[in-house]
Amino acid sequence: MFGPESHFLEAIELRRSKIPELGYPPAVVALNDDPDALEYIFNVLHHRQERLPEVDQPLMVAVAAICDEYELHSALQPVADRVFLPLGEIASEGFGDWIFIAYVFGYEDLFAKASRELILSNQETISTINVYTPQKVTETITEKWTLIVSELSHKLESIPGNMYPQ
Repeated sequence: MFGPESHFLEAIELRRSKIPELGYPPAVVALNDDPDALEYIFNVLHHRQERLPEVDQPLMVAVAAICDEYELHSALQPVADRVFLPLGEIASEGFGDWIFIAYVFGYEDLFAKASRELILSNQETISTINVYTPQKVTETITEKWTLIVSELSHKLESIPGNMYPQ
């Protein structure tokens, strides 16, 4: 999050505060992150595996969001591989969240599965995608969903009416 190329507002303000000629006040960083997710991450970072709770989908999403924001992917990758990935592979719902988790931790197969399931579901695609998912990913999935619905609609319209009994 605070890297020299980071696009997060906190990082930009921190970089500006280091240049006194610009007259910016020092940056104050307030952590508004999920406290349970932070506790989970700190336990992983401090090798306190025995303190890790059972995870549920909301906690995994919150952990993924913090990992994405603070660039903790590689530090949490082993735990995500051991805990998150197996749960994602057997998931039968919540595909919008799994798209985000897969995006953050680089699970291409899970990302493809969750995207496919979400696109082919009869839910409105955009409303089920997690709010943390990057806009570009959301737009691509929504475009594919719209295309599939449009193609299906055209195929259904081309079926002669006499094929269905009245």
